[in-house]
Amino acid sequence: MPIYFHKGTKCMVIKAFDGSLYASVDETIYVLEEIPERLEVSENFDKVEKRKTKRIYIPPMNHPWRQKSYDAFVAKQAHRMEKEAS
Repeated sequence: MPIYFHKGTKCMVIKAFDGSLYASVDETIYVLEEIPERLEVSENFDKVEKRKTKRIYIPPMNHPWRQKSYDAFVAKQAHRMEKEAS
């Protein structure tokens, strides 16, 4: 019967001479078993279609929303243009 402990539980791992692993938690000894790696797709189900990635729409510079933010940015940079002209 498998028993699972929370992450960070303090234990002492014991490796026997035959290579088997044991864990001692609160003075109780448990046999450790290797958990197999997780598969991306289950063999028991049909093939899963890959999700299409959504493209993020970035409006062009002549779009009204971008133009307003660009004009605000240029207005903030006026002090740099004055220094370059001098």
